[in-house]
Amino acid sequence: MKLVSSNAGQNNANTSHDRTFYYEVFPSNQLKLGLWLESERMLHPVINEVGVKTQNEVVKEEKRMRMDNQPYGQFTGEMFKRLFTKHPYTWQPIGSMADLDAATLAEFQAFFKKYYVPNNAVLSIAGDIDIAQTKELVNAYLEAMTMSMDGNPVMKTRFNGTAGYQEQMSQKKAMTPEEIKEKNAVTNLFEQLDYVKNPVFKAEVKGVEKVNGSDAYKLVITYPTGKTKTEFYDVASKLLVKTEEATTANNMTISNTVEFADYKRVGAILFPHTQTLTVSAGGQQQVMEMKAQSVKVNEGVTTADFN
Repeated sequence: MKLVSSNAGQNNANTSHDRTFYYEVFPSNQLKLGLWLESERMLHPVINEVGVKTQNEVVKEEKRMRMDNQPYGQFTGEMFKRLFTKHPYTWQPIGSMADLDAATLAEFQAFFKKYYVPNNAVLSIAGDIDIAQTKELVNAYLEAMTMSMDGNPVMKTRFNGTAGYQEQMSQKKAMTPEEIKEKNAVTNLFEQLDYVKNPVFKAEVKGVEKVNGSDAYKLVITYPTGKTKTEFYDVASKLLVKTEEATTANNMTISNTVEFADYKRVGAILFPHTQTLTVSAGGQQQVMEMKAQSVKVNEGVTTADFN
């Protein structure tokens, strides 16, 4: 709230049976701030016991003031109860005191992960804005965010040799000609094998650097498309500990860094059970740590997974 008001803005929210509505009103020169706030709301919400208890009491007081202690305050609830005897509309969004008392922190967190995700949201922007610049800012703050939403299916890449697409959280993006060329060049399950066996790749050792306090070989990979990626391999264990690469979309450079740790044996291979993804774009940075509790190789895979 302080960040909004100190930049001459206003914000609020409300909830109906069908949607939750957040809004900010800012001077047009603070558009970047508003988009950053919305990306942070989805990507880095602080949902803890203290916040839940505080907001729970706020909602209870609002219910007492607007419904329980108002003439005809129960009218809407009683009407919906009679109109919708089986449909969820029979309940009011604010809930009952019993519901509010029984709600747990885990339920709030699970609800957020299920519904407060990009593919379940609509962004509307109006005012004195430059359309092209606004689209670039949206891509920088919101499109990059969809790469790493916790609690949702990981990205799948489908490719048939001539065409393909990436899918995440029900959103599909067709592969570009450059990506198709790159896919066709990779001939091994682990692309690192192509670095040493496939002549269309170029791998150069650029010395030794520190990664989290330990020495690591710095390897720069040049793909057939001209794209480059930097990989770091721990000198002692020879395991991959970090990757760095940058992509450009809508005139915006997006830098991706992934750090790998906590290697454990899965069948015949060592697999990193902790991965930390850092996405930087438009002067902002977003970080997500993913921890794998268990890893299963080729279990439950069906023909449908390759359609």
